[in-house]
Amino acid sequence: MGRTRGAGDLSNIERSKIMTLFSQGLDTLEISKDLKRDHRTVQSYFNAGKTGRKKPKNGYHRFLSNRDLRKIKHILVRNPHRSSGWIFAQAGLENVSKSTRCRVLRELGSVKNAKFNPPSVKFREKRG
Repeated sequence: MGRTRGAGDLSNIERSKIMTLFSQGLDTLEISKDLKRDHRTVQSYFNAGKTGRKKPKNGYHRFLSNRDLRKIKHILVRNPHRSSGWIFAQAGLENVSKSTRCRVLRELGSVKNAKFNPPSVKFREKRG
């Protein structure tokens, strides 16, 4: 298999030709025939700057910084039974939607109460 050529392999002359032909009203298929290039190469040249924000692997865009998360966790540890709106307001994040607040609090983990372990039998015998 040979190496495939993409939009990055276009010379400066070809790039300027693409722009002039496109400004004349030709579509990408006609431009590719004129340049003797694959039409997908011309399309990828046009679409190179239109990617925008990519979706991360975990499925959502990062809205809160690590510092914000630390602040929320600190407040959550000190006030475990407060509402999510109050916790985020104390962290200075009032304009966060309820679904985002719930997702963040779920990720930070639930506050666990300490288990009560009764004293062992040996300990009770020593005391008594």
